Amino acid sequence: MATIAIIEAAIRELQPTHVYTHCAEDTHQDHRAVHAASLVAARNVPNVYCYQSPSSTVEFRPRRFVDITHFIGQKIKVIDAYHSQVDRMESIQSDVIVATARYWGRFAGYVLAEPLKVIRERDGDLPPGVGKEGAPPEAAAEEEEG
Repeated sequence: MATIAIIEAAIRELQPTHVYTHCAEDTHQDHRAVHAASLVAARNVPNVYCYQSPSSTVEFRPRRFVDITHFIGQKIKVIDAYHSQVDRMESIQSDVIVATARYWGRFAGYVLAEPLKVIRERDGDLPPGVGKEGAPPEAAAEEEEG
């Protein structure tokens, strides 16, 4: 598949320790295709996470939460750069973005959080802000038991 080859080439060139991709629980067929291709292409990357997009379903169940309290302004500014999308989609307007981050923040004790579904995670390779402290209590208990 061409998509896998493109992603593999980027991974070979950049040698990332973390890959972030769409989740499987997404109503947008292109997002699901990128998710599947990313998992194959990133098979040797130590940390792989899926993020929630506006087209994610309620089946999206994150286990890692990153504090974005100090970055919400930057996130909104970046998303606002896509004027044509923001103008037609209520789900990516700034008030909805903040409300969504506030909703997820309550699970991790942050004011605002970015939710991530963990596909693969090697703790020694985690970037700042993505530690076990960002996991909800039930996920931390599962990790200790498993």
